[in-house]
Amino acid sequence: MEKKPFDIGLAMRGIRTAVKPWPKAAMFELAENGFSSAFEQLVACIISIRTYDEVTLPVSRKLFERARTPAEISEMTYEELDKLINPSTGANVSVSISMTGGSAGQFVYGTLSSAVTLSANTRYYLVSQETAGGDQWGHDNTTVTTASNATCDGPVLSDANGGWTLRLVPNTTFGPVNFK
Repeated sequence: MEKKPFDIGLAMRGIRTAVKPWPKAAMFELAENGFSSAFEQLVACIISIRTYDEVTLPVSRKLFERARTPAEISEMTYEELDKLINPSTGANVSVSISMTGGSAGQFVYGTLSSAVTLSANTRYYLVSQETAGGDQWGHDNTTVTTASNATCDGPVLSDANGGWTLRLVPNTTFGPVNFK
């Protein structure tokens, strides 16, 4: 059997067709929007390592509105810089809720140690951790309804490295969720 030569042009056309419906990667979009210096691309790349493109874009743009060069960034205070890039950090806010005294079919609420302000255009994960012998929500078949200013991309699972894996089943979650 004779080996056929590989047609790179055909392969590239197939790839272009396959990725056409998807948005451009954050780094390309930023470059096309004028954030193309090596410094801007490096900073945006560092931000992108910690998050998704849909977070990288607004965080990078907001930072570059304030400072676009090493000199401009070096003039910022730590607090200013932290405030601008914080949405990309994946910072956690948590509360432990005892299920003792809870009734089946009823919600049990906890109080956060401090108020939480959610930033627009930012992805957040609402997660729970079950313990052996406690409530176990092993199925991602609970349907949720969000307000018009929010979306639910689907449930998440923790992975072996301490990260999160999103299951792309919109408007579902592990167990019921309620905010008051």
